[in-house]
Amino acid sequence: MLSIVVFILMACTQNMENLYLIEVNEKNGFINENGEVVIPPEYIYATDFIDNIALVVTDTLFSNDVDKFSYKYNYINNKNNKIFKDDFTLKAGVLLYMLQDDRKQVQEHISKFIFSCGLALNVLYDVEPLYGYINVKGDTIVPHKYADGLPFRENKTFVQQSNFDLFEKLQKDQYTIDLLEYNKKWKIINNLNSDLTDYMFIESEEFPIIPYCNNRSIGYTAIDEDGEFKCIANLLDENGRIIKVMPSLGEELSKLMTNVGQGTLPDAWSYGLSFTISDSLVVQHAGVLSYWGIDSRFFNPYDGTEIPSFDQLSIRDKSIIKCNSYFIAPTNYASGANIPISYSKEFSEGLIPCKYTKHDTKTGNIGPGKWFYVNKHKCIIGREDNGVFCEALPFSNGLAAVKRDGKWGYINKHFELVIPYQYDSADSFIGSLAKVETRKGGMLISSYINKFGQVVWQNIRYSDPQLVK
Repeated sequence: MLSIVVFILMACTQNMENLYLIEVNEKNGFINENGEVVIPPEYIYATDFIDNIALVVTDTLFSNDVDKFSYKYNYINNKNNKIFKDDFTLKAGVLLYMLQDDRKQVQEHISKFIFSCGLALNVLYDVEPLYGYINVKGDTIVPHKYADGLPFRENKTFVQQSNFDLFEKLQKDQYTIDLLEYNKKWKIINNLNSDLTDYMFIESEEFPIIPYCNNRSIGYTAIDEDGEFKCIANLLDENGRIIKVMPSLGEELSKLMTNVGQGTLPDAWSYGLSFTISDSLVVQHAGVLSYWGIDSRFFNPYDGTEIPSFDQLSIRDKSIIKCNSYFIAPTNYASGANIPISYSKEFSEGLIPCKYTKHDTKTGNIGPGKWFYVNKHKCIIGREDNGVFCEALPFSNGLAAVKRDGKWGYINKHFELVIPYQYDSADSFIGSLAKVETRKGGMLISSYINKFGQVVWQNIRYSDPQLVK
C-alpha cells in the first residue's frame, strides 16, 4: 500500500511556489528554490505540497494501556498557516518499538491522508475504523462508510468495502473473519461521490492498485477457474469500464516450462501481472520472468494494444528513430542476442529506464543488473560511451539521475554528463532543484542542487555525536 501512496505523491506534486521538503534534526520544514528556509523545520513529518497544501504531523501520542501510538496531524498552506483549527487524530495501531527512529513507518500510516483534487481521506472510529473524504472546509463529501481508501487522482479513487456493508450482503452463518477479508473488494468513485464501478477489484502486495494516470488505471479481479484461483489485470478507462483484459506473461512461461518438462509456475506473483502507467504508456514488467527470456511489454493506454517493437516497424519508421535520436540498437539486436527487460521505471520525456539482469541458465547464477534507456519501441537510446548504467531514474526537466561505480550524477537528453558522478544517492529534479546525499567520515550531507550542480541548501547529520563541534 505504501508504494501506491508514494507513487501518487510523486505524480501529484504540484508546488505552485516551488517549496522543497527538508529535514533537520529529524524535523521537516521547507525551502524555496533559492535555498531560503520559508517554513522552519518544526514538524515530526511532512509531505510535499500538493495543490498548495501539505500534510504535517504535529505530535505523537503514546497510550500506555494498549502500548500503541497515535498521531496528531493537520494541513498547512505555503505560508505555514494551519488549514484546520483542531488537529486530527490517527490511531496507528502499531507497537512503540516498531516506530522508534523509523520515519518510513510514519510515512506508511499518514501519507494516504494527503489532500488531492480538493479532497482528503479521513477516518472516524467506531466498532471498526470507517473512512470517508473531506474538503478544505472540513465538510464531509464522501460519507465515512469504507474500510479503506486511497488519495484521489484525476478526480477518481479506489475505496474498500467495509465489514458492516459486507455483512448486510452475507448470511449470518457465513460471517467469519477469513470470509470477510476474502470478500472485501474495492470499487472506484469520483469526487462527486458517485460510484463508477461495483465492488470488484482486489488489492494485495502481489496485485497492487494502479492509480489513475492520463485517465487510465489497472484494476485486478479474481476468478475461480476450475477450483484454481486466478488473477486478471484489466485496463480501465476514465469511467472505470474495462477497455481490455491484459495478457499474462506467466501463462506464456508456464507453457514454455511445460514444453521442456519443468512443470508450471506455482506462485501467483509469477504470472507477470505487475504494471505501471505513466506518460501515455502502460508497462507490464517481466520481473523474474526475464530470467527465462520473457520480455516486459509496452502497451498503448488508449486501446490496450501492444506497441510494436523496432523489428516490427516499417523501414521509414526505423529510419526516423535512427536519425532523430542517439540510437544504439534495438534490444533484440544488441550483440546478436536477446536482451529481455526485467524491470523498468516511469516513461517520461519519451524514454524509460529499463533493467536487464544477466541470468546464466547453466549455473542458475544471476549477474548484476544493468540499466539503459529505451523508447516505446524498445530501442536502446544513448551514446555508446555513455549509455549503460548501474542504475537510472526517469528524465525530468531534461535531466536524469544515473549511477556508475557506486556514485550518482546527472545526464542530459544528449546523454552528456552535466553533473559529475559524486553522490551516494540522488533524486529526480522537481522544478529547478534535486535532492542529493553524500556520506563522508561519519557525516551524512543532504543537499539540494540546481541544474548546474550548485548547492543551494545543505544540512549535515553526524552519526557520531563526538563529531559535532
